[in-house]
Order: sequence, then C-alpha cells, then structure tokens
Amino acid sequence: MPNESDLRDQRHKAILAILRRSPIRRQEELVERLAARGFEVTQSSVSRDLRDLAVAKVAGRYRAPAAPAASE
Repeated sequence: MPNESDLRDQRHKAILAILRRSPIRRQEELVERLAARGFEVTQSSVSRDLRDLAVAKVAGRYRAPAAPAASE
C-alpha cells in the first residue's frame, strides 16, 4: 500500500499532466479531474499542491511550470 508521500507524488504528477493537457480555470475543476483519476482531495489540498509545484495562474488559467531539461 502506498504511503502518504507516494500518494502525494502520484497526485502531483497527475496535476501536472492535467494542467499540461487542459485549460483549468478553477481549483474545483482540478479537484473534479483528480477525482476522475481516483484521487480524493479537497480544494485546500489542491491549493497546497499547486503552491508546492510552483503552478501560477496566468490569464485566468493555471499553468504548470516548464518541464526541466533532460540534462538537469
């Protein structure tokens, strides 16, 4: 069974994948998308995740930071 850290890492990967594929304008949208992938989270958890991931809201939508270069 995955521990809390593993679940957080999986959730962070899912958040970044969602943000790179779809325009997300509200945290509630992200909560719904995560639920569809099997993650039960609250809006406040998503808010912390977005901060931890350095996600910015630009022009009304959340933007994932650029992926690091392969050599990094």
